[in-house]
Amino acid sequence: MRNAAAPSGKFCSFMTPNVSAICAAAIFCFCVSGAQAMEAGPWVTFKSGRNSQGRLEHQIDVSSIKPEGRYKSFWTRVWVVREKQPLAFSVNERMFFWSQKFLVDCGGKHLGVSFVDTNQPKEDRLRATEKTMRWESLDKFPAVAGTVCGKK
Repeated sequence: MRNAAAPSGKFCSFMTPNVSAICAAAIFCFCVSGAQAMEAGPWVTFKSGRNSQGRLEHQIDVSSIKPEGRYKSFWTRVWVVREKQPLAFSVNERMFFWSQKFLVDCGGKHLGVSFVDTNQPKEDRLRATEKTMRWESLDKFPAVAGTVCGKK
């Protein structure tokens, strides 16, 4: 059955083979850039743990390190070693890579071990503020000290 709005049988009258190729190339580039965004890095592991999926590595996205007032902030991901991919979750049938934002007080040599931002809606109520933050010594997290504060 033909579409009455497009009597030629084409979905759209301007979809020539050249335009179709350009659209396909644009979609391909969009998909590849999304995949590369998760691989943008480098990523630095600063702590590890285990759950039902096996070994997990909490990793710093080095490209996300930014000064925020007297602190430096960075985003993290959880890498599932056995699956060789980041931890993901879905909301309304859309897939997201789990991510949290942390603060570091480089001058005071402390890491805020509670996250201040997240992309996981269920964790919103667990966000810490500067007043509720639990701070721990950067000596316990040498990878954070070296990566975020530039100290060995």
